Amino acid sequence: GDAAQLLATLDIGYVMVSPSAPATVTQALNGVAGLTERSTAQGGGGSQYGLWSVNGDVGRITVQDQKGNALQMTYQCGNALPVPQGSTQVCAQDANATVIVPAGPSGRVLVLAEEALSGWNATMDGQKLTAVTLPNGLQAWQLPSSGGTLTIGYASAKHVIWLFVGLFTAIAATIMALPFGRRPDEEIE
Repeated sequence: GDAAQLLATLDIGYVMVSPSAPATVTQALNGVAGLTERSTAQGGGGSQYGLWSVNGDVGRITVQDQKGNALQMTYQCGNALPVPQGSTQVCAQDANATVIVPAGPSGRVLVLAEEALSGWNATMDGQKLTAVTLPNGLQAWQLPSSGGTLTIGYASAKHVIWLFVGLFTAIAATIMALPFGRRPDEEIE
């Protein structure tokens, strides 16, 4: 159903329910099309945890057509083995990813299962791609009809500022820890 598809779009492959959750939560999950109950596992304290898997393709990066349907293609992720034909998912676990995307129809968008932020950038064969924000708030870019090597990265000015603040703090703490001034054993005349 729509709920399971939204979970897959957000790169969520499993839903785990705590034993303290009301029974209505378990009943609701059993009624969601696109979720399959996998197990009721026993936790460390003897509690029963429910686990459901999201059916279909779950991927951090997907290529979608103009209607928002995931396109089925073969993707090559960095030096990893190709993702098999017919899959709509692309491997990427880091903030950065390099993906080989084949040529395809115009109007495609590359969707990243991350919040749309100004720090995200994508290039295809060195050319910067136009960023778009999807209605669900996910980061996406318009893809050209030609294929190529796509590189995604994230650079935030806040992150760089915090690195410098941390460096300055470490230097200041080191200077304050150094022994300066008179020693207590020195006699004043």
